[in-house]
Amino acid sequence: MKKSTTFAVTPEEQSLIESMLDFANMESINSTSEVEDLFRRNVSLVGDVFQVIPPTETGAFVRDQLELRRWLELITKSRAGRKTVGAEVAALLGTVATRATFQEDELRVAFGLRGVQACYAYAVAVILDRRRKLANKLGRCGWSKCGKFQLNFSAIGRPRKHCNAQHKWRAEAERRT
Repeated sequence: MKKSTTFAVTPEEQSLIESMLDFANMESINSTSEVEDLFRRNVSLVGDVFQVIPPTETGAFVRDQLELRRWLELITKSRAGRKTVGAEVAALLGTVATRATFQEDELRVAFGLRGVQACYAYAVAVILDRRRKLANKLGRCGWSKCGKFQLNFSAIGRPRKHCNAQHKWRAEAERRT
C-alpha cells in the first residue's frame, strides 16, 4: 500500500510562504512599510519586536528581493542550487529567536522572526525542508514578461508552468516565433 504524500506545513507557515512569494513577485518597492506589512501580518511567527527600517531605505529591501529571487530561481533549477541556497539560509537562520513553552501538555516552539530577512529566510527553509517535499512544488511562470514565482501547496501535481491561461498562450506564441 502506497503512503499518501502529506505536507507538514502549518497554516502560519503557508501564510509566511505566501508573504515571501508576494515579496519576491513585487514589481517595485515604493516604501519600506509595504514590505514590512507583508510579513508583519504573520503575527504568530514574527516576534514582539519586528525590526523596521526608515521609509527612505527601500534600497535595502530591493537588495533583499534580489537575493530572494536568486534563491528561488536556484531552487527551481537543480538540487545543487538547493544546496547552495540551503547553506546561505542556514547562516541567516542563526539570527532567528526561538522560545520553547509547555502548555496544556504540549511542547511548543515559538519563533521570533524579527525582520523581513528572517521571515523570508525561514519561509525558504520551510520550502527546502526535505521532509515537507515542497522544493519540487516551486515553479516560475514560463512567460518571459512575467516570471512570477508560485508554489503548489496541494499534495498532488507539480508546480504550474504559467500563472494563467493567457500567460500560457503568450509563452507558446513566443516559442513559435
